[in-house]
Amino acid sequence: MLKTCRGPGPTPLWLFSRHHYSAIGHSQRRRRLSPTTQPLFNDATIRGVLRTRFRSDVSLTSNSRQDLDRKFNPPSSTLPPPLELPTRGPNDSLIRYLFQLGRAYGRFYWAGLKLIWSNHKRARDMKQDFEVLRRWAASRDASLSKLGNSSQELTMLAIAMESTGEWKELVTAKLQSSEKVFLSSQLKLANVTRARFQTLIRDDEDWKKLPQFAVLVAAAGEYLPLLVPFMPKLVPRTCRIPKQIQGMRKNRERRANLSFEAGFEALSKDKIREAVIAARSIADKELVHSYIHASTPATYLMADTIIDKLSMPQLVHASTMLDLHGRWWARIGLNPPQGMMKRRVKRRLQYLAVDDTLLLRSAEGIDALNAEEVRIACDERAMKVTDRETEELRTALKDWLSNLKSDDVIAYFEALFNTNRRPGSLKNSDT
Repeated sequence: MLKTCRGPGPTPLWLFSRHHYSAIGHSQRRRRLSPTTQPLFNDATIRGVLRTRFRSDVSLTSNSRQDLDRKFNPPSSTLPPPLELPTRGPNDSLIRYLFQLGRAYGRFYWAGLKLIWSNHKRARDMKQDFEVLRRWAASRDASLSKLGNSSQELTMLAIAMESTGEWKELVTAKLQSSEKVFLSSQLKLANVTRARFQTLIRDDEDWKKLPQFAVLVAAAGEYLPLLVPFMPKLVPRTCRIPKQIQGMRKNRERRANLSFEAGFEALSKDKIREAVIAARSIADKELVHSYIHASTPATYLMADTIIDKLSMPQLVHASTMLDLHGRWWARIGLNPPQGMMKRRVKRRLQYLAVDDTLLLRSAEGIDALNAEEVRIACDERAMKVTDRETEELRTALKDWLSNLKSDDVIAYFEALFNTNRRPGSLKNSDT
């Protein structure tokens, strides 16, 4: 017998199902459900929730090399496709060679645009799984309604729901058996791995750049490589040629060196400790922060109070190291707006905290990364990548994560401000 959803009472589980939102968003594919006739939780609903709409990325019980690769390396479609350039034969004219070269670049950029669309469809399904968890958790715990729907926040919530005993004791203790089945199945669908997290993040970045870049591709076509050096940040990740990737890394490292030479006020360990204490007091009051704390080794990297303690020169240096503002600010002799830099640095630290957490979930996390993912991870963490071997970078990444296992926030900022290159960039107390 069907139970209807009239009057006050607990929110029916079917409302949190991804199939319900998919029906609303894609009526041509799925009939919209009626809230007055839909059962709370019958056998058909259970089968619908448990049915996986896409193949699971990884077997959680297998430790094979292939499964580790799928857990930690995002799909190759999130990276640029191979660039196959023609070679000029001895009898080929210059005009013919340039024409073939232009067509090769044109094919490359169009292939990159197609990858963006393919990745977006995959990421959309992934994000729906996380969104179901967020809505359901917010209905059970009002403090979780403060979380947004960004990929970082949704992933962090899913990690907390999987691993935090406090949350399970608080929220799941009074669940009915049908609700526990629902929650367990949705966590399995979400399947939080670094590969899935990186797929979501890279889709967010590329999808925002798609409209303007598609116009450039249509307008410039094979001449686009001549324009790319003047606007490298407008190019989506899947459309970056190898020379552009190398150039962007070298530019970041060169700007970092110039920032060290310009100098900045030494960081105070006391200020960082004060920020940590303030963050702990917030975590005690807001459960959403305590969930993140219990699930993230780099606990207080996500605390806004730490970034708020940085002076303007320190903030400019951190933004430069992480490549978060354009080089033209230095050319015109002005600093970027302080509010903009704070937002971007905080967002990057949050991203790194989530990525570090997912890398630390397995002892083989770093070893499972392929060569390009190792370079990307090191570059995002302000490490020098150019002219360094993959194994050297892999070791540096392991050292980075080893500092974070003990919640040592100071070690993180020592790495960010690179005390080996500039002695005394952290001091024990204010003078």
